[in-house]
Amino acid sequence: MPGVLTFPAMVRAEGGTVKGVVNTIKYHGLVTTAGNVVRLTPLSEMVLALAGGKDSGTLFDGLNAIDLAKLTAGNAAAQTVLIAKLKRLAPNNDASTVGDLLSGKFVAGGAGDKFDALLDELGGSNTETGKKLADIVAEAQGTPVKIKRFISLGDSLSDLGAYSHISYVAGTGSVGGRFTTNTIANATTKPAKLAVDVVADRLGVTLNPNGYEGYGQPLTKTALPGSGYTFGGTGYAQGGSRVKAPNGIGNETFTCAGTPLVCSAAATIPVTTQITRFLGENGDKFNADDLVFVLVGANDVFFQFGAVGNGLQTTAQAVAAMQQAATDLVTEVTRMQNKGAKYIVVSNLPDISTTPFGRSLGANGAALNSLPQVFNATLKAGLAGKAGVFYYDFYAKNLDVVANPAKYGFTNNTATVCDLAKIPGSSSLFCNPTNLIAGGDPTKYAFADGVHPTTAAHAVSGNLIYRFIDAVLP
Repeated sequence: MPGVLTFPAMVRAEGGTVKGVVNTIKYHGLVTTAGNVVRLTPLSEMVLALAGGKDSGTLFDGLNAIDLAKLTAGNAAAQTVLIAKLKRLAPNNDASTVGDLLSGKFVAGGAGDKFDALLDELGGSNTETGKKLADIVAEAQGTPVKIKRFISLGDSLSDLGAYSHISYVAGTGSVGGRFTTNTIANATTKPAKLAVDVVADRLGVTLNPNGYEGYGQPLTKTALPGSGYTFGGTGYAQGGSRVKAPNGIGNETFTCAGTPLVCSAAATIPVTTQITRFLGENGDKFNADDLVFVLVGANDVFFQFGAVGNGLQTTAQAVAAMQQAATDLVTEVTRMQNKGAKYIVVSNLPDISTTPFGRSLGANGAALNSLPQVFNATLKAGLAGKAGVFYYDFYAKNLDVVANPAKYGFTNNTATVCDLAKIPGSSSLFCNPTNLIAGGDPTKYAFADGVHPTTAAHAVSGNLIYRFIDAVLP
């Protein structure tokens, strides 16, 4: 207001409504000269906090000449720092192209308005992760956590090669080994990447399978010649694994016989044992810069659903078993925290009824979907309030992929791209470029087999998980 303000000056806006909702946030800005159009947004809060060394509300309430001079002198440098940090907080909109973060007109909801698009992405990330404005301002001020080791626990969706030995062909390499659309891995070609590989790559850390076992093979960490696999890493997930029960899907009561000894079952060690194995190999503790990712429970769903279908238990018993599985997983998360894990991302389960297998069930697909929902609700409630534990909503993300396949680059999200008649057990563990359906493009299909994603779908999932991780880590 001419004649009232002297410049530079701080300004505050508060009250009113935003999209019909009462606004309870106080926004601040810096006006350097008369006639400035000031931007009062979460970004101005961040710039002022960075330049002034304290939150903008505190600066405004106790503003003095020293603080004002610091804000004015530090404004440009603070914006440079913040623009770099926004590459993590809002990676899809380049903050360096939106102009001055403190001044200039923009159109809320305006098509093509870069500044508004940046705010929308920042707000969407906020809503997704449950962060408040104070959280992201503090994050902008702080130094991001540097993760040095990524530990993956779970089942076939994260299995990096626990059973790769059974797809090994001497002189050729591994014609499978992961539950997806595999490469033919060998000395020059690496195995196909799963979602956890994508996350590890973006974190800048190495992730390899811990070892291979099952089918008559004890835990082994020495790679087969020319297999393309490297072992001894922190990928402990195994296809068929459940939360706690040792007999996962594919782990059958069997008899070993013959010379050489022939066994027909997978190892399927549960997540409880995977954690115990990690602790036994790593001094009975996690490090402060470890990130643990857990995705498990689908095989508990298949087990309980099958038991109901075979008349071995009631639906109510299956529901109770899924609640117990989720409770057991919460207990394991607490165990990891007690052993020093500071950052744990726990994924819920997707809607399995949307898979080709689920769709084949017709009306019974709804019954299949009810079990993940029970598991997810119990898991979310049990993890609530645990510091450093972040609940990833895979269920919601998967539904968006199902509803909007083209958005993610898919032309088919209902059928399998692997020719299941050509591969043992109709399992993508053995799927590779030689046994796809005629004309099938694995980059355009979401599913490899009845329940497992293609590497293209893993890439989508991995990037979504990484974005979540990047937003929630301090």
